[in-house]
Amino acid sequence: MLGMWYGSETAGSKAPAETKSSISKLSRKETRKLKQEDENKPHPDDVLVSDWWSKYYHALGKDERLTNVFKLRNLPTITMYEYELEKEYNMFRDLMEVIKLQRPDNELGDDFEVDSEDDDAHVGLFKGSFKIYPITEDMHKKADKEHPALMFKNLPSNDVERVIVRLYVIAGVNLTPLDFGGGLDPYLWVKCGKETKNDSANYLTKQINPEFGKMFEFDAHLPRDSQMTIMVYDHDLIGSDDVVGTTTIDLEDRYLTWKHAGCGVSKQYIVDKENKDLWRDSIKPIGLLKKICVLKGWPQPTFKGRGSTLRCYVNGSEYKMKYFESARTKKSANDKALGSDEHRLALYVLHELQVVPEHFETRTLYNDDCPGIPQGKLHLWVDIFPYDRNPPLPINISPRLSEKYTLRVIVWNTMDVILSDENFMGEG
Repeated sequence: MLGMWYGSETAGSKAPAETKSSISKLSRKETRKLKQEDENKPHPDDVLVSDWWSKYYHALGKDERLTNVFKLRNLPTITMYEYELEKEYNMFRDLMEVIKLQRPDNELGDDFEVDSEDDDAHVGLFKGSFKIYPITEDMHKKADKEHPALMFKNLPSNDVERVIVRLYVIAGVNLTPLDFGGGLDPYLWVKCGKETKNDSANYLTKQINPEFGKMFEFDAHLPRDSQMTIMVYDHDLIGSDDVVGTTTIDLEDRYLTWKHAGCGVSKQYIVDKENKDLWRDSIKPIGLLKKICVLKGWPQPTFKGRGSTLRCYVNGSEYKMKYFESARTKKSANDKALGSDEHRLALYVLHELQVVPEHFETRTLYNDDCPGIPQGKLHLWVDIFPYDRNPPLPINISPRLSEKYTLRVIVWNTMDVILSDENFMGEG
């Protein structure tokens, strides 16, 4: 049979030629299908930016390849603060001051001075502000007809407000080892108001730079539950667990500031529900801008024009769309994932007003047994949402799972290798 086929080929049979032609020529439908399959194939760089952790590693700035991918694709980034968030924003004192209330000891007489470092003397906090301003003659003349203009206007309500608090603890940095041999088995313990969450069942083994990737959610009431305490413990098999360090966050200060520290503002307004960078606030950008204008006593923002001629006016300042979005930016961004022009321009204005961006902060841990000595740091952030505003779904920051690989090394040849071993005959 082989001979017959070979003979038929030499005789000028067209069977092989037809087979070759059927392979080389494809129909338009098949060509479009192959082209679509090529476009749908994942790019090798897609793995680098497939989850939230890519934004975290990009913020750390330790991977040059990841930095290039974020820049090339114009992906939204997050800001890393090397200190506590409140230290970066003047302790959020834009609306009020915080004064510790102390109780004097009447038994010691009027000359008794309370030590500012004595915690037992502190009975609470006063949060408010004082304003002293002169009353002019014109104000006296108009006093019968109208009251003087108030310095305090459009302040947040002082009623008890129910909120959803989410604490995201990303990782620990240089935690102080407490075990013999320099090891540490850390886990987290969190308290918000009267509610506590103990994660001792998920302690990590022998890690001083652990990746926790934990989210803790609380149903809280402000100002009653304004203090959040975060503790890192060292798990011990024998005896009680030791405290590595503690840090405390004032939630009320973050919730009341006009800088919107309750939820960091993203760099892009993405509305595609399948996108991992979906807008994560319960209020849209225009709503946030209007809220800030109310708190600062400014007129409501106005928009004029369309597309590249779109303009926004806030407190007498003009912001133009074309100043923020170039033609190159539009081509590199995913138009289907982005929101309307008005919301995007409002988002640019918010960042111009220096609201708190999407971020994570670095909080130092301290231990009462070692006053003033840092016991390591935590990378984390806190989100606070009004309970009645339908809070968005939490972000998944679970650590990446390790993958198993098989490593094979093939040695093809060796050259000029000096043999130092000898056999039983004394030969090399």
